[in-house]
Amino acid sequence: MNENNKVQNDVMIQNIYSESKYFRMILDNKEEILNKFVPIFRDRDIRRIYLLGHGSTSYATIAIKYLFVKFLGIDTSHDVATIFNHYEGFNENIAPENILLICPAATGCTKGPVLAAREARKHGIFVLGSGEYDGNVLARECDVFINKLTGDENAYVDTKGHSATLFLYALCIISTAYQLGKLSKESYDEYMCELENIVNKHESLVNQSMNWYDTHQTIIHQARMIRIISYGINYATSVEAQLKVTESTQKDAIGYDLEQYLHGPNMSSKPEDVIFFVNPINGVEHDRMSLTYQLMSKENFTHLYMLGNPKDETVQSKADNIAFDFSLKEYLTYIQFVVFFQVLAGRMAIDLDLPTTQQAEAFVNVTSALETSFKE
Repeated sequence: MNENNKVQNDVMIQNIYSESKYFRMILDNKEEILNKFVPIFRDRDIRRIYLLGHGSTSYATIAIKYLFVKFLGIDTSHDVATIFNHYEGFNENIAPENILLICPAATGCTKGPVLAAREARKHGIFVLGSGEYDGNVLARECDVFINKLTGDENAYVDTKGHSATLFLYALCIISTAYQLGKLSKESYDEYMCELENIVNKHESLVNQSMNWYDTHQTIIHQARMIRIISYGINYATSVEAQLKVTESTQKDAIGYDLEQYLHGPNMSSKPEDVIFFVNPINGVEHDRMSLTYQLMSKENFTHLYMLGNPKDETVQSKADNIAFDFSLKEYLTYIQFVVFFQVLAGRMAIDLDLPTTQQAEAFVNVTSALETSFKE
């Protein structure tokens, strides 16, 4: 099999290309999905939301938190489920009927969210879950469960399921804000138009990411470290990108919030590192991110790459930057930015001849012994 066929036939790469199909399915089933989601907020006085997950779903909750805060104005936190169960728990000073637990799962078998859902039910706290199929362990513990329509993730490295989760909650939360009168018709229409654009532009984004990798693969593989820096809702992109690279390639990558990066981790950066700056053109910290990029470019850091809109002068300043027609809505950009890093991770794995459909045996032995998931 030649190299091109090897790439095109790779399961992870195929899953990344397929994401727009699942976005479209979510939009096509919008009415049924919203009939489950909207009443939770229309019929209940929800004042506190807990978002729990592990791995990719934990990183998805970072973005979902920002959506709830911005569009519905509800106090929301995101936590690693097992840490929440052991050290935190639900605030007893808030009435259970005012609390909502949300577990945006992948398989729905991971123990942490399931145990949290069981505890919530004991206290009369409403539980919303989502996942790739109905009838799993988590779904049976939820008051409402939404199928994200992707079916089984046939690769160990989660791409289509993660992206579908991001798309699903963006649609649900923005639509709920509109139906509850918290978002104008004009703004709602703009967001819905952008979601359509994300679907329609997806294949082009994957192709451009593949082409960028073809040109830069030697630099990527020679990197001492891959660092991904962003801020706000796209901190979710940085840490998910880190996970995708590390679990696909067994190489080190780290995702940072911009300000946290500037307070110490920047001191360990070396010229042989590859550093990505994820910078939406209308982002709150856009100018500060651009200035960081420009200042580091003057200090002998030669492998700096900015992801952003082609209208951005800083992105235009270097041909190697990743300029794409990303959404102008900062609160939707994370759905698109993560795609580049999914491609990067998948292509690196292919070059390293590492499988992405299953964990290496040594790691399977560890997770099996620790019983991180329930068996159906």
